[in-house]
Amino acid sequence: MFQAVTQTAVSNLDLPKIVLAVGALGTAAYGLVDVSKSLWGGISNRGLCDIKRVVSKVIPVPSQGADTTSALALPSVLATLRANWLNGMALPDQKAVAKALIKLNLTESSSEAMAAATGIPAVLWTIIWIAVAFGILMLALRFYVAARDRAFDAKKNLPFEQKVEVSR
Repeated sequence: MFQAVTQTAVSNLDLPKIVLAVGALGTAAYGLVDVSKSLWGGISNRGLCDIKRVVSKVIPVPSQGADTTSALALPSVLATLRANWLNGMALPDQKAVAKALIKLNLTESSSEAMAAATGIPAVLWTIIWIAVAFGILMLALRFYVAARDRAFDAKKNLPFEQKVEVSR
């Protein structure tokens, strides 16, 4: 069935023609990719529809007349995720950005959409949102108190550090 490759068969290969054929194949593949970009957005958009589908379930669609220019609105989130996808951002970084954008959209009003998408009750999402807000508030107050303590510590010994002039 298969013929053994002999020394003469290898020596009969025309190397310039082989290099030319490989180059032509590469050029044709490059052309196909470019044509696909103009027709349906290109092969690099493959898989992006799945990301859009999942994120659209979790982040609510803005209502009519709502501000869609916000960085946290669904169109902006999808544009950011698409840019990261097309520009070849590392997969763990893409996941981290998507998770952060979803977490930033976690509000009392979006808890129902989160519940429907994840199967976790809306009450639990609301409790999570309140806990996150409370945690941020506590952290901000902690930093405020620490800054005030440092300022007070710097001023409390000030009367003792002033030099008293003694006249003769």
